[in-house]
Amino acid sequence: MKEQLAEKYQQMLQDTRQDHQREISAYRDETAALREKLSKQADSAFSRLKQAALEAANVSTPITPTDRQLERLLELEDLTDQQQQEIKRLRLEVSGLGICVPFT
Repeated sequence: MKEQLAEKYQQMLQDTRQDHQREISAYRDETAALREKLSKQADSAFSRLKQAALEAANVSTPITPTDRQLERLLELEDLTDQQQQEIKRLRLEVSGLGICVPFT
């Protein structure tokens, strides 16, 4: 009777171990599948991000000048106006002297 009881418990222990091994195997399979799915999703997300970055880089956006650049442009325009006025004044002065200066 004790032997039968011991065999019964040993069989139950062996069955439990087998069940546990099957659960571990199923858990490992599920984990591998989830890792594969996650990897594919990460690859897909990276590809979409890369494509969006390439598209954004290829879109020609108008260049907006900075405040400093606009300020410098105004300075150059003022300088050009001043130089043109000085050239006109000098031509008038030279023409008053009777010297012929070609206008360019």
